[in-house]
Amino acid sequence: MRISRVEIQNFRSVQSLDVELPQVSALVGPNSAGKSNVLAAIHRVLQDWVTVRTFDEDDVYGHDSTRDIHIALTFAPPVQYQKFAHSSPSPVAKIMVQYTRYKTGGARRLESRCLSATFRPSKFGTDHGMVRTRLQADQ
Repeated sequence: MRISRVEIQNFRSVQSLDVELPQVSALVGPNSAGKSNVLAAIHRVLQDWVTVRTFDEDDVYGHDSTRDIHIALTFAPPVQYQKFAHSSPSPVAKIMVQYTRYKTGGARRLESRCLSATFRPSKFGTDHGMVRTRLQADQ
């Protein structure tokens, strides 16, 4: 598995980052530049079980409760994911996680999406090639 692109918005000290990664990459910078926060964002998306409790308000950039966290990882080549033992694997080209709020009620929720290499948004609003999960925080 190779991560070819990292997109992070409003996670800890990272306000906005969108970087294409070559075959071999290194994070270099002075102390407090955000290197550990980039790695923490990647780890949170790739850990075994991502839930709304994976994030909290202290993870939002500037502790600004009006902001949403967005983290996306793109893989090249796509990762083969097999949900069930006897099913065909599905190619996953991108994983996206967004820590956001419901439009009514204000409770935090987590949206996660796995997009296939052939995903194209439809003008009719269908999500062909995408798996979407929403989890609500207990509040």
